[in-house]
Amino acid sequence: MTNYVTFKTQDIDITPGKLYLVSPNGEFFDDVGDERDLLDHRGKVATEGAVEYIIRCVTAPNPSCRGKYICSAPDYETGHVSCTAGHKAAAQRFTLEQVAEFLRFTHKQYHEHKRSSEFEVLLAPIRVVGEPEPRVGNSGYKVGDVVRCRLSGRHELIPRQLYRVVKLDGDGDERIEPVRPERHTEHQLVCFPSLGLAADFTRGSTFVKVSD
Repeated sequence: MTNYVTFKTQDIDITPGKLYLVSPNGEFFDDVGDERDLLDHRGKVATEGAVEYIIRCVTAPNPSCRGKYICSAPDYETGHVSCTAGHKAAAQRFTLEQVAEFLRFTHKQYHEHKRSSEFEVLLAPIRVVGEPEPRVGNSGYKVGDVVRCRLSGRHELIPRQLYRVVKLDGDGDERIEPVRPERHTEHQLVCFPSLGLAADFTRGSTFVKVSD
């Protein structure tokens, strides 16, 4: 497995922001090996990419390398490995194949030169930018939702007309605007940005959501 994925929303079998490894056939595994199906969750993906690794020197003949990370690609022709990075962010990133190549090189160094070293292979830092769930207003609608007025209790609202939620105010009331403003009077159009779906404005009216 050489890919990873994190999710932006909670679901019954996934956790937002948690790292899962993805197999070539689209299955993903959490940190305890539980298998999931990625296809059903594709729309909830927040971050995905190729898995990379960093290598930390635990013990080495050169005392200055101990505890440091490899900071550049090793030169296998000269046998030079630079371990000067003191922080994960400055470490050289390796693919899984490159990690295997590096370990083969160190194994060869031991047998040819009797140089014994110990390395720690870690998952490279991954920046996860989660997308929060859209805020829901007091009437149960999100910005961008389109609602149809089924029953009007005010002359500003026209039955069967569509209205789009354009913002949520600080109190959580949805602000709406007509989808077809040409069917409303100038006075009606002035009311919508300031009143929206606040309780007083919608008393006696009913709406139904028609789309996201």
